[in-house]
Amino acid sequence: MQVDADVITSAVGITIIINLSYALSGFRKLLSKSKVLGKFIKCPMCVGFWIGGLSVLNTKDIQLIIQTAATVSLISYTWYLLMRYFIDKYD
Repeated sequence: MQVDADVITSAVGITIIINLSYALSGFRKLLSKSKVLGKFIKCPMCVGFWIGGLSVLNTKDIQLIIQTAATVSLISYTWYLLMRYFIDKYD
């Protein structure tokens, strides 16, 4: 069984929105008061892993869940680095 590209793209999008969007900056600030959640919410690899895993949780195939989580984590981190560069440069 394979995961569709739209599932991965959606999971990456959600991760980037959680990590970088101005709309959720208050949410991130609120969570950053907690030592554990504050570190978690700032980590695109962490958030990407859990969002990716949750996006295919309805399957019973643990290998597929882990592969999807790892893929979303890697892509999310790559996009985060690229977007962070442009945000820092032009914002």
